[in-house]
Amino acid sequence: MLKFNRISELLAYCALTLLSVALSCGKKESPSSATTDKQLIEIPFRATVGDEDFDCNKNYTLGTDNTQVQPKDFRYFVSDIRFIRADGSKETLELEQDGKWQTGNVALLDYATTDANCAKSTSPDSETRKVVRGVIKRGEYTGIEFALGLDDKTNHLDSATAQPPLNNPGMWWSWKGGYKEVRLELTILSDGAAKNKDYLVHHGATNCSGNSPETYKCTHENNLTVTLSGNPLASGVKFDIAKYFEGEKVQEELTQNLTTRQLGVVSNPSIRGCMAFVLDGDCEILFANLGLTFKDAVGGFTPSQKAFTLFASTTTTQNGDPSSIKTDANTCTDEKKRSVGDNCYLRDTALNVNLEVGDSNHASGANGFVSHNAGQACISCHQSKGPGKGLHTFSGTVYKADQSTPVAGAKVRIYNDSARTNLVKEFVTDKSGNFYSTSDYLAQLTNANKEYWVSVVDSDGTGEKKMMSPKITGQCSQCHVGGQRIWINK
Repeated sequence: MLKFNRISELLAYCALTLLSVALSCGKKESPSSATTDKQLIEIPFRATVGDEDFDCNKNYTLGTDNTQVQPKDFRYFVSDIRFIRADGSKETLELEQDGKWQTGNVALLDYATTDANCAKSTSPDSETRKVVRGVIKRGEYTGIEFALGLDDKTNHLDSATAQPPLNNPGMWWSWKGGYKEVRLELTILSDGAAKNKDYLVHHGATNCSGNSPETYKCTHENNLTVTLSGNPLASGVKFDIAKYFEGEKVQEELTQNLTTRQLGVVSNPSIRGCMAFVLDGDCEILFANLGLTFKDAVGGFTPSQKAFTLFASTTTTQNGDPSSIKTDANTCTDEKKRSVGDNCYLRDTALNVNLEVGDSNHASGANGFVSHNAGQACISCHQSKGPGKGLHTFSGTVYKADQSTPVAGAKVRIYNDSARTNLVKEFVTDKSGNFYSTSDYLAQLTNANKEYWVSVVDSDGTGEKKMMSPKITGQCSQCHVGGQRIWINK
């Protein structure tokens, strides 16, 4: 009898087990259980000067000469973010594809506001961005690494058609055919010859040739990988501008002397700061503080990365459900198709009209040839992923020397040679100071690198201003926004 009862109990248990299995087979797995091997994480990226957060409304002291400065702009790209395990293996952070701040493996950090003290363009980057969001496998990590800037191919995309944030005005370096991977701009306040002068840091590839992403070659890509120890799941990343300027004399503009292997002081510099060019001595110090050796280094600095550190963060979010986060940059959703600037944007072909300065097809052209949005990035709208009439090949705004008054009737001249003897096209600005065209004047260039040289003069031929470096794109307004305007010398 006892034996029979045990057999009955065993049969009942088996029946319940089989019923449980059958029921579970017909049940759909919840999103949270389906993604238990991954988690959503938001990492704070802080910008500081010492212990103070970067703020355009504050003044700071930088460098060994204790120079007082007023911030104007601070933005930089990071890419290829990976978390590091104790055994040295790495896990890639899959970035959220948000259609604005992150695309592919690239994220833009932006600390500049649009108040009176910041020079940033108001469109389309009026907000700040101080976090990176993505999806990562669950696990234990002991470090994080990321590239400061962009890989070589991404760095030479066409910014007019690239997905956000790679179409961000002010981050495109048209004369290099690449991006300003770091853009930091300050105004010097301390008394001296440099008072009220701007100090500009534009970090990017230099000594480049070519005219397309496939043909560009740069002797100095200036790429950098930053590796930081610590738990990235409980930390944020900090860029300390004070550490970045350690050893720099902000009020002195330095140059390299490759003969004497020394750094010298430029007596009357036209531009102060670091533009990543060969012989720019200030770059040698700033590069060293990022852990990079600058070109033909002469100053004897030992590269040691000190600008970036990890900090303990209670705001680093993790364990979030990643099921609703889109990490595939190639997926075209209905929302993305409606997003101006996105790769999926569906442009009305009726917008592809031919335009020249003063053309009545322009939205405001019929009213005395007054166009709109002077000083803004025309190419944000007038491109293959934008809603503006006409696909601009050349566009921009010309100002007087005060860089605030647009000039009507100014002449923008495009030349095929550095001597400026072979004129390709002369634009005359409209009443808003704007010039624009949909004609492919670049196709008329006959020099080996398909470059052009430009000068601008007033309507009477006076006040000529020349841009000394050659260009390979007509998207003048992509760079010349905010405090980097085109202006005549009067």
